[in-house]
Amino acid sequence: MISDEKQYEFVGSMLKDRLDRGRDALRLFLQLFSAIVGGSIWLSIQDLTPAGRMAYERASNALIVLLIVVTGAMIWRATAGWWGYRQKLSEFEFENHPAPPPKCVAILAEALMLICMVAAGGFFIYFNPFNIPSN
Repeated sequence: MISDEKQYEFVGSMLKDRLDRGRDALRLFLQLFSAIVGGSIWLSIQDLTPAGRMAYERASNALIVLLIVVTGAMIWRATAGWWGYRQKLSEFEFENHPAPPPKCVAILAEALMLICMVAAGGFFIYFNPFNIPSN
């Protein structure tokens, strides 16, 4: 039988893992978003036909939407896992380890991550470099 102390340590380590997964997903979003934006800017200043510009505009918009969906799901899933482990942690009754149940305010940072990701994607789609007329 596993002791309560060992179970508490395991659940605590899983909480940290879930927080790290959410941060890693945001880091992935920032890296790939920067690559897409940079590549779009560079490609938009090249000599492209109007049909080519339209194709790259659609492709870059689709990549941004796909990136938001995938990394958003990663953050949401990490947060849902964190919530479950946090709920489990609150069920332990140790004198020196008080752990109240999770509250919605605890996931404010993750909610802001998702909002900022959607806002960044919206700005990119609206100000897509391929929409700017070439010289």
